[in-house]
Amino acid sequence: MGNKIAFKDSGERCFSVDDFITVTVPKMEGGKITGKKNLNLIVSAILKEYGGALVVNPDTTIFVSLEAGERLFDMQDWSGMLVLAYSPADVKPISNSIRNYFEDKAEIIAMSAIAEAVSSITGAINFINFTTSLSAFAVAIAGVASTMITSVIERIREIGVMKAIGYTNTQILLLILLESILMSLIGATIGISLGSLGAYLLASRGLRIGGVGETGIVITLPPQITPQLIGETLALTSVIGLIGGLLPAYRASKIPPVAALRYE
Repeated sequence: MGNKIAFKDSGERCFSVDDFITVTVPKMEGGKITGKKNLNLIVSAILKEYGGALVVNPDTTIFVSLEAGERLFDMQDWSGMLVLAYSPADVKPISNSIRNYFEDKAEIIAMSAIAEAVSSITGAINFINFTTSLSAFAVAIAGVASTMITSVIERIREIGVMKAIGYTNTQILLLILLESILMSLIGATIGISLGSLGAYLLASRGLRIGGVGETGIVITLPPQITPQLIGETLALTSVIGLIGGLLPAYRASKIPPVAALRYE
């Protein structure tokens, strides 16, 4: 029995060795699925957690012996086989040989073809991420600028008082810029926290491609959230805050003290 069947995500045990379990499986007649049936099985062992795997995920699969499988499913023939090539260069010739032998009676899935498909999808995703990042960058700058402009307008009298007591234009400019950067960093901290939580939740479920039931390709990739990545994100956020706050800070530094004190 797979580890994730025997244990919940919280670690609570659901099944133990020698427990009786009832599972619903396809009913086979003449090599074809004609319905469903229930089987009573005894748990003989519980596997350690394996992680993501191709074709079959051991963590969410119940394994039976070959003899028991033939008897329970009424199948005397192979339903599938895994061929391991000595070299990546042998994959295509072997696939062609198997395809020529079985013709349309077998479906052949080569890991190299899956790798090519994944590479193609990754390239498309990277392009989408790039364009999305540019759009997000522009929207973030516009959002910071809009917020800081509103803040400056609401604090015109306060800025006038600060200038009246001796604050210089440079000090006002730096003050607004620091507020803009600080606001951006607070937003980035919240975003990193929520994003990391979401990434780990999605990674814990894995990505299933194709297959029926517990078959198919299951990909489990742990998030790569490193201190360097977090540092780069915070640095980029600071740049966004700096750029977004330039115009509001410049306008605030140029407000005449007399006009600011008269502002209603």
